Amino acid sequence: MKANGRVFSTDVELHCKVFWGPKARLEFSGTAVSIDSGSMSLRFPGDHSPYPNVGDRVHLEVSLPVSSKKAAAKCLALRAEVVQVSDAVDGSRQLNLHFRKAAFRDLGEGVRPKSVKTMKKVAFQ
Repeated sequence: MKANGRVFSTDVELHCKVFWGPKARLEFSGTAVSIDSGSMSLRFPGDHSPYPNVGDRVHLEVSLPVSSKKAAAKCLALRAEVVQVSDAVDGSRQLNLHFRKAAFRDLGEGVRPKSVKTMKKVAFQ
């Protein structure tokens, strides 16, 4: 991929949490292995835990690295649709996702950021 004449890699290894199912109450952790504008791939253990299927919508929180002790932890929060599920040779699974927009959020210990929709409802009450 190119940006302003510079070549860069979209390959990453960032911890992420995936929320899905009714009211996004199901959760599992994985590793984001590729992020591009509008798409993302993540890998997670291939144990017998339930996971989303093609067409399911998920909420993701990708933990971002902190480069300073003074900086607060941040995450990339997004909603996405599963477009492909595949099994890897090592027994893990890979989800390929498409999303339209993502937001950077502060991430406190054990605090799950509220969705924009939830924050709007709270603001109008």
